[in-house]
Amino acid sequence: MKKALLRFLLCLLLCVLFLGALPLSAAPDADSENELIITMEDGEILLTSDREAATFWEEPQLRAGETRLAGRLIISNDTGEDIAVALARIELPYHDAAAMEYLNALRLTVLGDSEQPLFDDTYVKAAESGTGLQIIIPELAAGDSRIFTIALSCSYGYTGTALNTSVPWQFLAASSAGVTTDKTDLPWVLTVVVIAGGVVVASALLAVVMSLLDKRKR
Repeated sequence: MKKALLRFLLCLLLCVLFLGALPLSAAPDADSENELIITMEDGEILLTSDREAATFWEEPQLRAGETRLAGRLIISNDTGEDIAVALARIELPYHDAAAMEYLNALRLTVLGDSEQPLFDDTYVKAAESGTGLQIIIPELAAGDSRIFTIALSCSYGYTGTALNTSVPWQFLAASSAGVTTDKTDLPWVLTVVVIAGGVVVASALLAVVMSLLDKRKR
């Protein structure tokens, strides 16, 4: 009886030790995920974030040798139609020499939703036109989402301090029905679509004003 009890206690102890050795799944850091949600209101396409604070890649604070992994950028289409989405630009602080030196010491890695590499180079080069980071979704179906994985690391050779530098990522979205050009030109096309919408409104207002002036002259 005593031997059976000892065997039971020994098995119980081994189970506790084994379970204690298993890695616990940690919750994601508060600054490691951002979801951009596309909605439509009165025919206007809106792109908003589900968070107020910046992510670790939009406000990097890494010291030399440090790395942040598993950042998630989620783009979700909550409208009832297909939407074209593109990263329009990354706003670098070109006026701040210290900040630019720091960003040049940071390596940015971005993977697509199929884990295909989209970019792996210095943060400064990510903002370069044509050769920098390109996030382009020519047609995001209604109710669909895309997930991009982001990692950031600071060079061991960086001798400065970790700066609290803001690097906003600006996205544009428009109905994919009006986008028929090659996907590499998508950010430019979306800009034209947005500007064209403003021109139409301005033209309408101008027509009303001219009509009123004409009536006064009569």
